[in-house]
Amino acid sequence: MTLNPRIRLILIAAVTIVLLPVLNAAGQEANKKKAWYEQESAQQKLELTADQIARLAEVEEHYVPRLAALNHEKRTAHRNLITAFDAGVLSEEDFAAKKTRLEVAYGSHAALTGERWRALRSILTRTQWRNLPEAAPKALSLGQFGVSKRGGVYMGPGAKKTAPNPK
Repeated sequence: MTLNPRIRLILIAAVTIVLLPVLNAAGQEANKKKAWYEQESAQQKLELTADQIARLAEVEEHYVPRLAALNHEKRTAHRNLITAFDAGVLSEEDFAAKKTRLEVAYGSHAALTGERWRALRSILTRTQWRNLPEAAPKALSLGQFGVSKRGGVYMGPGAKKTAPNPK
């Protein structure tokens, strides 16, 4: 049995109209990931108190949007420099200006990240701070780099742990 192309189109549109809100809701639910300090596993591993969780939330609400804006600036500065190289000859002055913009963006992001880490450190106890990289690996990230287990190289779960350099 073959359907008229018009009927087939109406059926496809009806199915799409019905499924679109369901798929959209599922996508939004997937985007509602809990912050590292809201996850039960991190709270239990670090033995966070309710007061600490509230203070951590304040710190993250203060720094995360600012860090996101600086991340955007880093990507934009990098993209502008690469685009200028792709376009052809780049004068020394233009290169210096674009390079400076990129360096400032990376430096600003690193400085703000350091401020955030100091704020987190002021809330956590010494033991909690030491265990933070294992309990919440993304809590101390710096762009694509992260502070990991102290005392050696630790590159995540299942990775080989090495002793610190004795020199």
